[in-house]
Amino acid sequence: MADAWTVLGRLLLAALLGVVGQLIRVVVGLKKEHDKAAAAGKTLKDNFDAQELLVSLAIAVAVGAVAGVLSAVATGEVAATRAAMLALMGAGYSGTDAIEGFMRKG
Repeated sequence: MADAWTVLGRLLLAALLGVVGQLIRVVVGLKKEHDKAAAAGKTLKDNFDAQELLVSLAIAVAVGAVAGVLSAVATGEVAATRAAMLALMGAGYSGTDAIEGFMRKG
């Protein structure tokens, strides 16, 4: 069994990897917004919402942390393999997208 500091470190790693996954999504979204703004003769600044970005990153922290906890519970260990890290980034990407989708519909 891992000690408390190891578990905390892995939990923080999971949260950070969730944010990395979300940042990938943000880059893709900014590119799309840039193209849309350029087609309308505007700049990206006209459509950028910093508060929305911060909320999105906060959600990604929570999604990454929850995914890390669920992964540890499911496997019985707090793994930091390459596959586990990619899965946590994917959880940050897709999990945040799903939660934001529910928020927009509600």
